[in-house]
Amino acid sequence: MDRSMRQCGGIFLTTVAIAVALRCAWEVWPGTLLGLFAPQNTSVWELSKIGLWPGIAAAVLYHVPLRDKSSLCAYLMVPAALPVALLFVYWFLRMVCGICSALVDVVVWICLLAVGEATAHSVRQTAFAGRALPMVGMLLLIWAFSYTLFSLHGADLPIFTETMLSLPEAWAVW
Repeated sequence: MDRSMRQCGGIFLTTVAIAVALRCAWEVWPGTLLGLFAPQNTSVWELSKIGLWPGIAAAVLYHVPLRDKSSLCAYLMVPAALPVALLFVYWFLRMVCGICSALVDVVVWICLLAVGEATAHSVRQTAFAGRALPMVGMLLLIWAFSYTLFSLHGADLPIFTETMLSLPEAWAVW
């Protein structure tokens, strides 16, 4: 196995380890500061946090001696895109399918993370990866601002609450 595949696998495993550590830390020491980075409950919004912060940390950890900006950018595309995918899939599972299971949530996250890391591995040497760093950086800043804002001042919307109505129930309420 070549070095880049080991790096891809290492980033994947590091992301999983950081996400598990954040969630466990939240269970032991719940607080505002840790709540910015760790899912505080099982709402769609809170669960999508595991797509951002652990991915940024793992990508930066593996690229600390910044030799290859296009590789860093490619691996930062994963935490930039993963929250969108998680929000959509978790919302679809809860609202349309009526599935609300921690096991399903974890399996979905791991599958989407694996697809993202594999895509980043194949994109990392392209010209697009090198030019996309400003766009990826802006998207990560927007996500970071959004998670900080809504973690500190959560809105009273279904996406932020643990219990979500199914699509027929939501339609009936509307």
